[in-house]
Amino acid sequence: MISFVFLSLTLATPAVQVLFQDSFEGPALDPAWTVDASVGNEVRLEEGTVALHADENTYAHLERPLEVDCVTASARLKGAPAMSWCTSLFLYWDPGNWMQMGLIWRGEGRYYTVQTLNGISTEADLAPCDFGQWHFVRLELGRDCLRCLSSEDGRKWTLQQALPRPEEWAGPPKRLIVGKGYGRGTGDYPQPDLDNDYPVRGGPGVSYLDDVTVEPTPPERRQASPEERRAWEMGDRDRWGEEELARPGDPSFESVARHFPPLKHSREVVGVPEHPVDIGVGEDGRLEFTDDLSSPQAHVATFQVGQPPVPFASLREQTRKRLLDGSLPIVLTTFTPDGLEYEQTVFGVTEGFRSEGDLWALVRMRVSNPGPTARSTAVAVTFQTGGWASQTWPLTVPPQGSAQVCLRFPYEPGNRSPVEALETAEFDRKLAQARRFWRARLTRGMQLEVPEPRVAAAWKALLAYSFLNVDRRGELFEPHDGAGFYEAIFGYSAALYANALDLWGYAAEAERYLETLLQHQQPDGLYTENFGLPDNGALLWALAEHHRLTGDDAWLRRVAPAMKAAADWVIRRRRESHQAHAPTEVTYGLIRFRPYCDYPEPVFDYFGEAYNCVGMEQTAAAFARIGWLDEARRLQEEAARYRQDILASMDRAVIRREGLPILPMEPDTHRLLKSTGYRAGGYYGLVASCFLESQFLPSNDPRTFWITDFMERKRGLIVGSCEFAGGIDHAYTYGYLLTQLRRDQVRKVILGFYSMLAYG
Repeated sequence: MISFVFLSLTLATPAVQVLFQDSFEGPALDPAWTVDASVGNEVRLEEGTVALHADENTYAHLERPLEVDCVTASARLKGAPAMSWCTSLFLYWDPGNWMQMGLIWRGEGRYYTVQTLNGISTEADLAPCDFGQWHFVRLELGRDCLRCLSSEDGRKWTLQQALPRPEEWAGPPKRLIVGKGYGRGTGDYPQPDLDNDYPVRGGPGVSYLDDVTVEPTPPERRQASPEERRAWEMGDRDRWGEEELARPGDPSFESVARHFPPLKHSREVVGVPEHPVDIGVGEDGRLEFTDDLSSPQAHVATFQVGQPPVPFASLREQTRKRLLDGSLPIVLTTFTPDGLEYEQTVFGVTEGFRSEGDLWALVRMRVSNPGPTARSTAVAVTFQTGGWASQTWPLTVPPQGSAQVCLRFPYEPGNRSPVEALETAEFDRKLAQARRFWRARLTRGMQLEVPEPRVAAAWKALLAYSFLNVDRRGELFEPHDGAGFYEAIFGYSAALYANALDLWGYAAEAERYLETLLQHQQPDGLYTENFGLPDNGALLWALAEHHRLTGDDAWLRRVAPAMKAAADWVIRRRRESHQAHAPTEVTYGLIRFRPYCDYPEPVFDYFGEAYNCVGMEQTAAAFARIGWLDEARRLQEEAARYRQDILASMDRAVIRREGLPILPMEPDTHRLLKSTGYRAGGYYGLVASCFLESQFLPSNDPRTFWITDFMERKRGLIVGSCEFAGGIDHAYTYGYLLTQLRRDQVRKVILGFYSMLAYG
C-alpha cells in the first residue's frame, strides 16, 4: 500500500449536507443499524455511546447499508487493546475488499489503516495518539482517491494518509461498519461483513464508538491533487535506485552499499569441490559438521579463548572475518579481547583434495601479543553433542610475539577423537597445498581482469563456493542451491548453473552436472526436480547451449534421445491443452503444472512456458547442427506454434491499471498480482524477472516493457534489485538486469550489480 502522509496539515471542515448522523443519545439503536457480534461478545448503549464488550481478537460491530459513492464517513472512537481487530471505521464493498481506519494498541497508541484488495490486506501504522483517549477518524472517498484523516475535536482534521482508489473499490461501498472485525472472503476468514474471529480470541476488553457521520465528499475533494498523484508515483518507484541513477557518473559500490544494513550473521563453508559434505564456519568461528543444524544431534565444535575463557568471536565490534587472498574458501577470523589478537584459520581437506574419502577441518589458532610483557592464555574446544569432553591447550605468548595451536577435526569422528593436535609444519604444508589447489582451480577457466579489487575477489569467491555446493553421490554430481541449507537439486537453477560453468570455461564440470540431471528424467520424458515446469525447458536449453559452446557432436548424439523425449512431453501436454481450451481462451495451448518450488499447486504460468518454448527452439537448432534435419524441422515447427500460442495468450491477458499495462505471469487467475495488491514486488517480480531471463521476448518488445516498466514504477525494485517481503531477493534479478543490458542501459545494470554485491 502506498501512503501519502501529511502529519502537520490541518483542514477545516466546510458546511456540507449530512446523509446521516448518529450520536447514540436515544434509548435504542436506530433501526438502520445491525449488530454483529461473536459468541460471548456484546454491543450495547452506555451513557450516550456504544460500548463493545468483546474479546481482543473477535468481531463486534454496528453496520448499516450505504450504497452511496464519494462519501466521507467519520466516527469518534476509544479503543481497547487489540491489533488487527482494533476498534475502527470501515468502508465495505465485499468480503475481500474494504478499507479500515482505527486506533491500534502499539507503543502508546497509533492511528492505523488496513487496505484490503481481493483478500490481501496491507497495513500501515500512522501517527502516534494517546490510546486511552477519544479520537475522531475519517475516511474520505473520492472518485480516484481515499483519504484517511484524524481529529481531536471533530472540527480540525489532520491528513494521515492518501491512497489511490483501486479498481476493486469501483462503485459505492455497500456498507458502513463501525467497531471490530476482519475478513478476506476466503481461507480462514471467509464470512461476509467482517464477521470472523482469530483462532486465539484473546482477553476481554471494552471499546467505545460515538458520533458517526456520513456526508457527501465535497466536489473539490473528489479528485486527487497533483501533489498526491506525484507522491503515489514516487512512492511506488525505486526511490533509492533512482537517486543513485540521478547522480553524476556511474553508481559506485560505496554509494549503493550505504542503503544496506551491515551483515550481522556471517556463515561460510570450507571443504573440497564436489565432496558430499561441507564444514560450516559460523559467525563465532564454530565448526558445523552437519547439513542440518536444527537436529539435536548436530555435531558442532565451539571455541573459547583466554584465561578466564570467553567464547571466541563473541563481540561483534572486536571480530573481523575475511577469506584468504580475498577469494579462497579458507576462512580467517580475528578476535581481539583483552589486548591479545586471536586469529583462526580454517579450511577443509581430503586426501589429494579428491571428492571422496574422509573430510577434515584444519584449524590454526594464532595468538599475537603486541604488549611489552609475556601473556598466558589458552584455547579450548567444546562439543555440542557426542558426550566428548572439552579439550584445552595452554599457551604462553611472548612480548611482541605470537604462539599458536594447530588442530584437525574429522567430519565424522566415529570411534576417533573429535579433535587432534597437529604439528605446525604439517598445518603449514596442508595450507600451502590448499592454496595452490584453489588457485589452480580458479585460474583454469575464463579470467576477468577488472580494476576494482572487491569485484576481482568476488567473482573468484562466488565461483569457488559454487563448486562446494556440488555434492557427489556415487557417480552422480548434484548441484545444490546451498551448503547447509537448500541441500537439494532444484532443476531450474541446476541447469542454469551448468550453463554458467560452460560460459566460464568449465565444460567438463558442466557436462557431469547435466548428465546427472538427465539421470533423474522421468520415463515419460519430463524432467522436473524440486522446482516446477521451468526445469524441463531450462534443461533442454542448457543441453543445447553446451553443444553450441563445446561443439561436441558425439556427446550431443548420445543425449539427443533424452532431449527428444523431454520435447515430446511438452508437445503431448500442449495437445491436451488444445483439446481442453478454445482458441480464444487465455490458456489455449498452455501447460498447467507446478510453476516453481514455493508453490506446489498446478497453474498456467508464462515463466515455465517460455523456458520450454525456448528450450525446444534451441533443441531444434542443436539437432540441425548434427544433421538430424527431419527431427529439427519437426521441433522447430512445434516450437513456432508454441511461441504463437504464448504470444496470443499474453496479448489477451494484458490488463491496465492506473494507466499502466501489466502482464500477469499467471494469466487466468492473476494469483501473483493479487498476492501483492497489484504491485510488481514479491513473487510477481521474482517470477517476471525469471521469465525475462529466458530471453523468450526481444528486449525491446512492447510486452517486455510491460514487465520492466511495471517493476520500475510499482514497487518491483529496491536499489535496482527485486523487492521481496520488504527487502530484496537479489538472486532473481538477473533476468531484469540482462534485459537492461541488452537495451544498453548499462548504468541500471551497474546499479543492480552493486546492489547484489552489497547484499553479499
